[in-house]
Amino acid sequence: MDNFADNYVDDYAYTLTTDNADPEAVPAGLMEFQVADIERMRSKAGNPMVKLSLRVTLPSGGVGWLTDYVTLTSAAEWKLVQLFTAVGMKRKGEPLTIDWQGLIGKTGLLETKMEVSDQYGERAKVHAYIDPESDRYDVFYDKKAEKAQEAAATPQATFVPGQF
Repeated sequence: MDNFADNYVDDYAYTLTTDNADPEAVPAGLMEFQVADIERMRSKAGNPMVKLSLRVTLPSGGVGWLTDYVTLTSAAEWKLVQLFTAVGMKRKGEPLTIDWQGLIGKTGLLETKMEVSDQYGERAKVHAYIDPESDRYDVFYDKKAEKAQEAAATPQATFVPGQF
C-alpha cells in the first residue's frame, strides 16, 4: 500500500494515483474483513467503547470499509466474543484477556445486513462476526473455492494484435 505522505511534493501539493471517486458500497452478506484500526472512546451514555475500522473484501473483489462500534458492557459481551472468536484470539471454554493492539491486522469473516436511518439513509452494518468452526464459515469458503476453480477452468479470450 502506498504511503499517503510519500505522494506529497510540499505541504499542500498532492498527486492523485487513482480514478476511483466513488467507492463501492458495501452490500448485505458474508465477506472477509481485516481490522485496520481501533479507536477508544466513550458512548453517549458514558460507557467505554471502541470504534473498529474494518477493511472488507466485497463480493466483486473490490475493497470496502465498515465502522463498527462495540460498547464494553456486559450487555455487549456477545459481540466481543464473536469478534475475538472470528479472528482466532478466543477459543470456546477459555477466558479472554482483550488485546486491542493484537487485534489490528487480524482477519476473519463477518455478515452485514442493511439498515435504514434518517441520518445515514441505507447502509450496511455489521450483523455478526462468524465463528471459523461454524457451518456458515465452511459454506462461504467452499463456494469461494468453487468460484475460483470455475474461473480457472473458463477459457479466457486472448488478445492478438491486428485481429478482431
